[in-house]
Amino acid sequence: MPPVSVKDFQELLERLEASRQSRLRAWDALQRLRAVLAEHGRRDLPQPARKTFEREGQILEINLKEALEDRNRALRDLCKAVRRFQTALLDDSKAEQRHTAQQAMLKALSRAEDLAG
Repeated sequence: MPPVSVKDFQELLERLEASRQSRLRAWDALQRLRAVLAEHGRRDLPQPARKTFEREGQILEINLKEALEDRNRALRDLCKAVRRFQTALLDDSKAEQRHTAQQAMLKALSRAEDLAG
């Protein structure tokens, strides 16, 4: 094996430093995503036991899926409640259902507003 030159050693150090800086930027990006998800997903995200990209990514993925599922469920519930209220409002034979339909709609609207912030 040929001896390592000072130039080769310096290039290796520069590559290591560039790799370190890249990992730091990637970790900072994950932390910004964590902050956005915590704020807009209205949830406390657990800190990983060990600071690893894999575990941090898993935590963010799980919580992002849950936040999107919560939001989608709230939107579906709101759409169903509005349709039910609309039907009860327009159909005189369903006049007795109006109050219940209105309450369901207001509840769904409140939940959607909570998720929307």
